[in-house]
Amino acid sequence: MIMEILTNLILSYIGSVSFGIIINVPHRLLNAAGLTGVCGWMTYLLFHDLNLGIFISNFMGALVIGLISYLFAKYKKVPILNFNVSGLICLAPGALTYKGVHDTVFNGVNSGLNVVVRVMIVILALAVGTMLSQLIDEAFKRIIKKIRA
Repeated sequence: MIMEILTNLILSYIGSVSFGIIINVPHRLLNAAGLTGVCGWMTYLLFHDLNLGIFISNFMGALVIGLISYLFAKYKKVPILNFNVSGLICLAPGALTYKGVHDTVFNGVNSGLNVVVRVMIVILALAVGTMLSQLIDEAFKRIIKKIRA
């Protein structure tokens, strides 16, 4: 159990940092990008282990990634995309997409369509989670603005 958690922590960090390097995230931000990915992946795993479904699991992972990205972007004074994109890569449904295309080609359209629908659900969850984190950030900024005024 502990070994599995440690493996997930290390691999999600490496995946996020590696993708950050690919998309030219500045070197001083790579650690924060890796931590963003780790938090999102561990949130996903938590909700996945609670059997809450692929939508809720991916939605919560994307929400956490979005909120942490806003915190790091504010703290480091850089654009949010440096953290958001690197963090979301761990949740991207690449293997599921491949399986959907594979099943469509070799097992027929009906077999592949079920997997493609699951891919669309994951993509929708990531988009909604990211947008909700932006709405939460905007609401938080407005509240702070009213308090200071």
